[in-house]
Amino acid sequence: MTIRGVKEIYQPLYQKLVDDMACPYPDLMTVQMIAELTGYSTKTVHTWTVAGYLRWFRNGMKYYAPKELVIEHLMSKDFRTITGKSKKHRWIISQLSERMSKEGVDNE
Repeated sequence: MTIRGVKEIYQPLYQKLVDDMACPYPDLMTVQMIAELTGYSTKTVHTWTVAGYLRWFRNGMKYYAPKELVIEHLMSKDFRTITGKSKKHRWIISQLSERMSKEGVDNE
């Protein structure tokens, strides 16, 4: 998988950033946790489920998505190409740009 506008050899920087962000969360994440992680509303997170980007598992009255699938979505082209990005999404992009600069990567 190639990140649009980022050379393939620098994709591990993006993967590390996403992994670092998701690290504090449990292996099964609620809608609210995913909304907090991404900066999008719970309604948007539900939309991702309907669109098939995330799969849920029900435990009692709550729905959970495996963190691994959430990370996979954050790495996907569908997530990266959202046009109306949340403030947190824009922050993710700025952090990636900073990490690329530190690594001496030209992100043109």
